[in-house]
Amino acid sequence: MKTQTQYLSMIFEDDMARFLAHLLAETQAAFCPAVRSTSQIVRVEYFGGYCLTASTERTGTGLYPANLLVERPGNHADAFHALDYFHDAGQAVLYAAEWGRHWVDSNE
Repeated sequence: MKTQTQYLSMIFEDDMARFLAHLLAETQAAFCPAVRSTSQIVRVEYFGGYCLTASTERTGTGLYPANLLVERPGNHADAFHALDYFHDAGQAVLYAAEWGRHWVDSNE
């Protein structure tokens, strides 16, 4: 009986690892492919009339800085450059957009 229990737990661990890897791959494919491969600029209309423009451009080191322009109602704008650096353009743009949402929420 002990041998069967050990064997079943090994199968479960292998299946769990494959399941998690498959789930992660499906999640990334569902939510990130367009931004990751093509977009380097994302514009988001946000609460209270704010417009968030997240952008990136590959640097000489091969990294992508997360840049953000926050335009407030009444034509006032704040620019944030190189909030952080990423190996993937999509990650940089998504990070900048999310950072902008948090900035607006804390400054509203």
